[in-house]
Amino acid sequence: MKDLQLLLCITKKSDSGDFTSFFSESGISYLISHPCIGSTRKEILDTFGLVQTEKVLYLTILPSETASSVLKKMNKEMMMYLPDKGIACTIPVSTISSSTIKTFTDINLNDKEDTNMNTSNYEMIMCITESGYSNMVMDAARAGGAGGGTIVHAKGTKPEDKGKFFGMTIADDKELVIIVTDKDSKINIMKSILDKAGANSEAATKLFSVPVTETAGFSFSVSRLEQTSII
Repeated sequence: MKDLQLLLCITKKSDSGDFTSFFSESGISYLISHPCIGSTRKEILDTFGLVQTEKVLYLTILPSETASSVLKKMNKEMMMYLPDKGIACTIPVSTISSSTIKTFTDINLNDKEDTNMNTSNYEMIMCITESGYSNMVMDAARAGGAGGGTIVHAKGTKPEDKGKFFGMTIADDKELVIIVTDKDSKINIMKSILDKAGANSEAATKLFSVPVTETAGFSFSVSRLEQTSII
C-alpha cells in the first residue's frame, strides 16, 4: 500500500474562504473542517482590549506524494511563510480501513508500489484536558518552551458514540490543545504540562505526541522562541 498522510491545516477564520477554495482547486474532494480558537494569554487580550482569534482546523487524508505537493503549493500560493497566516503539516497514517480510504481518495489499498516517506524535525503534541483548563495547559506549555498552540472544543455526542480524535475518545466536557514543535523542545514542553497540568491537577491532562512528516507556515531562525510554532 502507498504511504498515506493526514494533512492538517490551521488558519484564521477570516481566511477560511480562501483556504477552502485552495483545497478545492487542488483537487481535494473530501475535507473536514472544525472551528477552534487561538491560545493568546487572557491578560494580554484584556490589556489591549482584544478577543481570542477564531481559527479553523482542516483535515484530509492524501497519498504522500500528493500531500507533499499540496504543502509546497500552499506555501507559495497561500503565502504561509508570512506571520499569522497559519500552519500546515502532514502526519503519517499507520492504519486505515478500506471504506475510510475510499472516502478521501481513489487510491487502491492493494497497490504495491513503494513510495518514500519524507521526514521532518517536528512533532505534534496532543493534549486532552478538562473543559475550561486549556489556558492552564498552555501556561504550562509556554513554561516548557512552547510559543503557542490551538484550542479545539470537542463536540458533544451521545455516550454510546463519543467523538474520537486520533483514535482517542473525547467526551463533550473536554478540550483539545494542539502544539506543533521541534523535536528538541518536545520533551521539556510535555514534562512541563505533566508537572503543572497533569493527572494530579484539576486539568487532568492526557497527552501524547505524533510525528510530523512535512510542514508549511513555519519560519525558524536562531531565536529559541521562533523554534516553536505560534498558531
